[in-house]
Amino acid sequence: MDWLAGWTYRAAVTIDADQVGTGGVANFPVLLTAANMPATMWAQLANADGRDLRVTSSDGTTVLNHELVSITPATPALEMWVSVPSVASASDTTLYLYWGNSAATMPSAASQQAVWTGAGYSAVYHLLEDAAGATGAALYADATGLGHTGLDYVSATDKTGIIGAGQQFDGSNDFVRVLDADDLDPGSGDFTVSVWLKGITMERMALGKYSPSPPWPGWNLGYSVSPHGYCRWAVFDGVHLYPDFDGTHVNIVDGGWHHLLGTLSRADAALYLWVDNISEGSSDQPVIGTVNTAENLVLGARFNGGSLFWNGSLDEVRVATVARTAAWVTTEYNNQSSPGTFYKVGAAETAATGARGSIFNSGVFHSRVLGDRSFSW
Repeated sequence: MDWLAGWTYRAAVTIDADQVGTGGVANFPVLLTAANMPATMWAQLANADGRDLRVTSSDGTTVLNHELVSITPATPALEMWVSVPSVASASDTTLYLYWGNSAATMPSAASQQAVWTGAGYSAVYHLLEDAAGATGAALYADATGLGHTGLDYVSATDKTGIIGAGQQFDGSNDFVRVLDADDLDPGSGDFTVSVWLKGITMERMALGKYSPSPPWPGWNLGYSVSPHGYCRWAVFDGVHLYPDFDGTHVNIVDGGWHHLLGTLSRADAALYLWVDNISEGSSDQPVIGTVNTAENLVLGARFNGGSLFWNGSLDEVRVATVARTAAWVTTEYNNQSSPGTFYKVGAAETAATGARGSIFNSGVFHSRVLGDRSFSW
C-alpha cells in the first residue's frame, strides 16, 4: 500500500456499507469527528490547528478535498467534512486519514469550498460563529464560498449544535438574513433544503424564502400546528401552492434534535419530505412552475421581516440546486446523527521512514473558508 509522501502517521477509516442508502452516493461530504479516532493522534498532530490532516482514497495517495471546520486536540473534538467521490452500499468504503507533517499548510479555500459545490450545494451554514448583540453584521459564513453570508440578527447566546456549534433562536425576533440570490430559489430546476433543528414551540418555521404578499412565491420548511402537529415543506410558484406534508411519523417539538430534508424533483414533478430519515411521502403535481422570489432567505423565521420565529436551535443549514435521492438522505442522516456508527477507524500506523512533526497538542482552532482564524491557549 502506497504512503502519502511527507506524512508520518495514518489510520484506515472504514465506512460501513450498511449505513449507506441503497445504490450508494457520489461526491458525498462525509463528516469525521473525534469518534473512534486513535487516542495517540491528538498528541502526534504536527500543528494544533489541524493543518497537517489529510484524507486519501483507498489507494493511500489520492488526496480528497476536505473542510476543517474546527478542531480542539485537548478535548478532543473535531468537525471535518471530506468529499468522497463514491460511497458504496454493497461493500465498505475505505479511506486513509493522515497526520504528522510539520511542513503541511492549510488546504486552499477553493479545495475546502469544493466539498460543497462539488455536491451541488449553493449555500451551507455550520453556524459556529458568535458575536454579541443583533447588529446585522455579516457574520455567518457560507461554506460554499459563493458569498451568501448570513447577517446577524440573533440575540440568543446558546451555541450548542448536534454537530459542533449551532445557533439558538429566541422565538421572538431572532433571525439570520441572507440576501436574495438566484441560486437560493428553485427557479425551473431541482432543489433541496435541509436542516438539523431542535424546537420547543409549535407553529414555527426553521427557514424560508417566501413572499408575505400575494401571489406568495417562494418556499419554507418547519413545523405547523393546524390542524395538528406536522412538518411543513411548502413551495409556491405564485400559481400553485403545493400541499404541506402530514408529519405523523415524528413529533419534532420534543426538545430533541431532528433532521428535516425537503426536495423538489422536476423529473418526478413532485415534492418529497423526510424527517429523521423517515419518508413523509410525496406531493405529485400536474404542473410545477418556475419558483422565484426577490425575498431574502431567512434562518429562524418564515420570511424576511419576520413571522413564525423559530423557538429553539438550528444547525447545519443547507440549500442545494439538485434533488436529493432517498439513498442520499439515508446516508446523510446516518453519518450526521451517529458518526461513530457510520465509520470505524483502525489502529494508527507509522511510516517506515520520514521525519516526525513536532508534538503540539493544546489549543483551540476554528478554520472557516471566509472567516478569521484564531487560537486560544
